[in-house]
Amino acid sequence: MKKRAQVTIFIIIGLIILALIFFGVYFRKEIKETLMERAIFKGIVVEENVREAVNYISNCINDVSDLAVTYVLAQGGWIKPRYYFEYYPLLVGYWKYGDKDTSPTLETIKKEMEDFVNFYVEECMADFYREKLIIIRVTPETKIEIKPNKIIFDVSYPAIILFNNVTYKVPDTPFHYEKDAELVGVYNAGKKIIDMELKNSNYVDLTYMGDLGYDVTRLPFGRDTLYLITGKTTQLLFATR
Repeated sequence: MKKRAQVTIFIIIGLIILALIFFGVYFRKEIKETLMERAIFKGIVVEENVREAVNYISNCINDVSDLAVTYVLAQGGWIKPRYYFEYYPLLVGYWKYGDKDTSPTLETIKKEMEDFVNFYVEECMADFYREKLIIIRVTPETKIEIKPNKIIFDVSYPAIILFNNVTYKVPDTPFHYEKDAELVGVYNAGKKIIDMELKNSNYVDLTYMGDLGYDVTRLPFGRDTLYLITGKTTQLLFATR
């Protein structure tokens, strides 16, 4: 059923992901131990079924968190940019429009990723089905912390699990997930490109871009330009005009 949940996500947004690397997901030890300590599991059969439900929640959160980073950065830092260059099927947000810097802040990008996770975790959970096992869904609450080389997701999802008419509550402790990501680095490289264009939009200093520390691909489209900045773990795409 985990695959079925993933299919729902990929149908909705899979076509707009340029490159997606799936990391193995697992039921984290601290969550399992917390459930055991709170005596939620009562008997082997119940323990295995309830563990399966919590494992499903954890897998949804991990997969959607991965997708949030790839998707939002493929659209310039937004879920749906207000101003964008349509590079089908992407809507690539402008970081420069005319003589103005229109790039998002890191805080904006973080908020967009949080909103993405909150929405698509619910979509993922909608596909959960087991006989005699029900998860009463709740609205996720995602908090993201951006570090230089990783993004930390803490997602609160205190759902109620029903099994054979017995009620179990998922602990209030947030599900924790960390993703290796050079978001700060590729973002700063993008800002330097914007500064370069604002100084002289008619001249492209390829040497300068080569010294940014990342692979930079520049794709001109008439008066618009796409920039793809590629690091070891992270890609950022944005447009300028």
